[in-house]
Amino acid sequence: MEESKKQILAEAGINVTKALNSFMQMEPMYEKFLNKFCLDPSFENLEKAVAVKDEDLAHLSSHTLKGISATLGMEKLYQLLLEQGNHFKKHESEAGYDMLPQIKEEYLKMIEAIKK
Repeated sequence: MEESKKQILAEAGINVTKALNSFMQMEPMYEKFLNKFCLDPSFENLEKAVAVKDEDLAHLSSHTLKGISATLGMEKLYQLLLEQGNHFKKHESEAGYDMLPQIKEEYLKMIEAIKK
C-alpha cells in the first residue's frame, strides 16, 4: 500500500497501523478487505431497518458493521456503532435509531477515503 494511501486513510480516522496488526501486516489482504467494506450490505441493511423501525435487524446490522469497522481500524465508526448497539441491547430503540445520521456521516467518510 502506498504511503499516500495510508495517509488518506489516517486523515479520515482509520488506524491503519492497528488494522494491519489484525492482518498480520499483510497489506494486500487489508486493502482487499477495505474494498470489500464498500460492498458490504450491513450499512444499507441498517438504514432499511431504521426506516421501518425493525429493532432486531437494526441491532444485527449495527453489530455486524461494528465488528467490521473494528477489524479495519475505523475507530470512530466503531465507537458510534458500539454506542448504538448498547441502546439496542437496552431496548432503547429510538435512541439507537437517532444515531443513524452520525453513523452515516462517519460511514460515508470511510467510503470516501477508501475510494481515493
